[in-house]
Amino acid sequence: MALLVAALMGPFFHLLGMLARGTALLNADYSRLGLTYLALGLSAAAGALVVVRNKGLWRWLAVAAVVANLASIAYAAHIWSRDMQQSLAEAEMSPTESGKVGILIAQAGYTDSEVAAARDLEETLYQALQRVDLGSVVSMRRIAPVSSEEQAQRQCRQLGARLVVWTSSDAGGVDVYHVTVLGANETSIELEPLTLMLLMASRDTFSVSRTFAENGKEVPVLTRAVVPVAAGFVALAVGQPVLAAAQFQAVQQLNGLPTAALCAAYDYRGVALLLAERPDLAVGEYEAAQKLVADARNLIGMGNVMVARREWTAAAQAYQQALLLDSYSPAAYCGMGVTYAAEHNVSKALVAYKQAIALDPSCPVPYALLGRAYELIADIDSAKQAYETCVGLSGAMGGLYLAASQRAVSVVQDPPTPVPTATPLPTSTPAPTPILPTYEVQSGDTLASIATELGVSVDAIVELNDLDDPNSISIGQKLLIPAEE
Repeated sequence: MALLVAALMGPFFHLLGMLARGTALLNADYSRLGLTYLALGLSAAAGALVVVRNKGLWRWLAVAAVVANLASIAYAAHIWSRDMQQSLAEAEMSPTESGKVGILIAQAGYTDSEVAAARDLEETLYQALQRVDLGSVVSMRRIAPVSSEEQAQRQCRQLGARLVVWTSSDAGGVDVYHVTVLGANETSIELEPLTLMLLMASRDTFSVSRTFAENGKEVPVLTRAVVPVAAGFVALAVGQPVLAAAQFQAVQQLNGLPTAALCAAYDYRGVALLLAERPDLAVGEYEAAQKLVADARNLIGMGNVMVARREWTAAAQAYQQALLLDSYSPAAYCGMGVTYAAEHNVSKALVAYKQAIALDPSCPVPYALLGRAYELIADIDSAKQAYETCVGLSGAMGGLYLAASQRAVSVVQDPPTPVPTATPLPTSTPAPTPILPTYEVQSGDTLASIATELGVSVDAIVELNDLDDPNSISIGQKLLIPAEE
């Protein structure tokens, strides 16, 4: 009887485990999996021993136990085979459908609960897009877990997607949602400086903790923050900036949203309003972001507002301030290049764009701007090469891909006339450092002492930094220093 009980308990617990955990039971570590099937084998052996040593009812009960044992193994093999076929089919799937905004949903892991969570996220996002008439313009698919922003960007490029929603854990073990966007653009565009700067601004990762409180209650972060941000970038990609602005505004109205996420929502809405040709409204978004955190991103946004207004000096100042905060910002260098190009100072524009490329070689936007700068001096071969490189990196950004492709052809067929005042100067190999050096004011410093120490004039420092009062500088203030005279 003891052997018969052992023979029956093996398949019983095996089937119970498969029903409860599915293939997660088979994804356990090798030692646990080995123990599971060793126990199942001993159970089958116990049943076989009863069959050999007994007759009558005991034998038939033992036969049933052995059959149940084999059936449970067959059931596990069937489930495993089905899931493996599905995984292989997903791995071999072609890139996201051409002409649609590709969205990737990355599972947090391979357990049943994590797979179910990815499916729920996919369904929730699709329903939200349906409600704003964007369901027909997207192509979604689930992918394997993503562990970093770099990997998320690589997946987007490989599969022709615009964005990927993925999860991670911070240093404290708190789960975090991420929405990584690789340039929100599907509709046709013009290779204009502001358009390209805004396209670069949509290349970002939005991050927010899965749990935070609003009036003492846990906030459904997925539906109130992650989904609207993703929907906003989809709207930007298909040329609906007003709808995008509304989605980002919904995120801003979420009480208790962490400061970094709220600041990002203001920046995104500023991009949407600039694309909607409302710089008068966009400036308020960047000012609100600056009140929260004065970082390079919202200063670049202010620079973009000034470019929209064609206020080149103010734009240059905003981009310079961004470089003071983040000397490794490709977008800030591109902004400086735009202001130099507007003044037909092609030499400095080329240096700025090459700095941006050195910092982020995978971003196509600096190459498009570089091509425009070469056109100013009628360097046809260099312009064509820059546009072709932009095409190769554009990937899922259909509008940029098409515009750069056409420009690479037209620049040869209809060569531009060089701008008379655009005289190129020899440029050195770019390195990821600021174009202009900076100096942090120390105790006892005056502009005169700084100028004397660095071999420049006081007037040059005042003009470059737009100082209202030359006699009023503060400890810790960072000053841009002009080239030595």
